[in-house]
Amino acid sequence: MLAEEEAREAVRQFLAQRHHAPLRESLTTAERQVIEDRDAWVISGVSEDSPADEDWMYFLIQPTLYFVDAATGSVFGYQAGSSRTIFK
Repeated sequence: MLAEEEAREAVRQFLAQRHHAPLRESLTTAERQVIEDRDAWVISGVSEDSPADEDWMYFLIQPTLYFVDAATGSVFGYQAGSSRTIFK
């Protein structure tokens, strides 16, 4: 079973492979949930390149949720706002 830090690292690698900015670590959270019938880590955060320049401003920006399979460590989807994308 994947530990929380391993799930966070999977998201870091997922973003880097797609040439996206990393998440702001100080405001990133992780929790276990069942997503699409999979035991998953849900990593929630906002991008380092978001326009806010103070930590408190990040709470005005809706975070992106990343879904990491707790068994395999693969990122299998994400949710931005009300739009959810699940990879097959």
